[in-house]
This record gives sequence, C-alpha cells and structure tokens, in this order.
Amino acid sequence: MTAAILSAVAFLEASINELYHSVMNSENELATLPRDLFVEVWEVADGERFPILKKYQVALALSGRRPLDRGAGTYQDAESLVKLRDCLVHHKPEWDDEGGKHQNLENRLHGKFTLSPYAAEGSLWFPHVCLGAGCAEWAVGAARRFSDEVCAGLGISKRTE
Repeated sequence: MTAAILSAVAFLEASINELYHSVMNSENELATLPRDLFVEVWEVADGERFPILKKYQVALALSGRRPLDRGAGTYQDAESLVKLRDCLVHHKPEWDDEGGKHQNLENRLHGKFTLSPYAAEGSLWFPHVCLGAGCAEWAVGAARRFSDEVCAGLGISKRTE
C-alpha cells in the first residue's frame, strides 16, 4: 500500500520535472510550448524547488492555459495524495485523542476508497485502517486523473500511457 502511494506521488513529481526538461530542450510536441518562459522559471526562479502541484499550475500558466481549479475533485485528490505521502514519509506520532494532521487527513480522504478490512477493531484510522488495497488503487487513480487533466489542459499527449 505504501509503495503505491509513494510511487504515485513520485510519478507526479518525475512527470512534471520531465515536462519542464523536455520543453527546455524543445523535444517532440512540447516544442510548441514557450521554452524561454520554462527556462526562466526552472533555472532563474529555481522552479525545481516548487511544491509538486505548483509546478503543474505554473506550467499551465506559462503556456497561456487556465490553471486547474484548486477546489475541483481532481486537484483535491492530488493534493490529498501528496498530503498522505507526506504523512507516511514525515510521520509524526499523535496521541489517539489528538485532532492533528492525521484527523485532517482522515477528513480529507473520507469516502474516497475502501478501508482495510484487516485492521483490528479500534485501530487508528491512520495508518492502520487507511492503508489497504482500496487506498493503493485510489492513489494510482488520483495521480493518473490529475496528470491526464493537466496534459489535456496543455494540449499534449497523456503521460500515463
């Protein structure tokens, strides 16, 4: 389960980094995108350090396209996926009765996927109840839908095929 989540977010980051690199090197269909602007953001503004989803929004804006609606389901799912990955990679324990990041994550992800049927009764939602096959399937789908929507917005081929 964790491998699917980590891989899905790694795909999102690698894909957008590759997109910038390809545009800057005028490769294939991406040669129609504004190379100079991409170079400016990547090299001068240190765009590689931008948060993952911001890189996508900036790429759309640089291309004269409308950025994705941050309130839309596809964007929200991608954002939730990154937050889930962050909770796994930068895990900070919380008391059972605390309403911290894990509770916020549970609220964000409520109803998005089937919970693990193997979690013991009374287990913490994160990580025990959350992490299961349903979560893994949702993670991969969320990354794919987000990437496909950005590609459609840019007018380029899907990067998920």
